[in-house]
Amino acid sequence: MQDKRKQSRLIVNINCRLESYNKEYEALLLDLSCGGALISATAHLYEKEFPVLGSKVSITLVDENILKTPLTLKGTVIRISIGESPFWKLGKFGIEFEGPPLALTRLISVLSKLKSKV
Repeated sequence: MQDKRKQSRLIVNINCRLESYNKEYEALLLDLSCGGALISATAHLYEKEFPVLGSKVSITLVDENILKTPLTLKGTVIRISIGESPFWKLGKFGIEFEGPPLALTRLISVLSKLKSKV
């Protein structure tokens, strides 16, 4: 199956925070490009509602092993997949960025070089 994305994705595993409508979720960045990202987040089944399609979100990358200072990216939820267990729900969110900052371009370059050395 052919990937129809405009930009290729870099598979990563970076801790982050997902924020939307004054709610914050601990999350994991699963893949990344200059145009968007895939994020996984969990929430207690009855505590928080996840962002919905079209929601404006902020993603703050907080992994101290990779970044000296947190990097915040703004975007819109364009894809959602939600799963539930008896107490938790797991959401995966496709995010389209609103014009990525230069710091993201640099981060992707550094991560690509690190991946090629492995």
